[in-house]
Amino acid sequence: MAYLLITYDLPPTDRMFRYSEEALVLLRHFADTPGYVRVIGMRAPDNSSPSAVVAFEYDTLDHARAAHDSKRFAEDIQSLRDLGCTDITVRVLDQSPLIPRR
Repeated sequence: MAYLLITYDLPPTDRMFRYSEEALVLLRHFADTPGYVRVIGMRAPDNSSPSAVVAFEYDTLDHARAAHDSKRFAEDIQSLRDLGCTDITVRVLDQSPLIPRR
């Protein structure tokens, strides 16, 4: 398993309605990428930074890298910026061999 991890700060309050409508559509694009397994989304309850963390799980590191390197991904990240999200960071992570697996 590998992850495409996106962290960012949510937009200002006056832009949250639009973000709530459009961000879900953007994030659903990843469900159509090869190797996609599932998504986990989290928000910081105290609004600390980053206030949103989205982890897309992929079956292989190559699939996570391919999703990251896609034109669609770059467009979706720009769309998050256009919605008012800030401090966006993206990482591709591989599962640690030190964590016991089921």
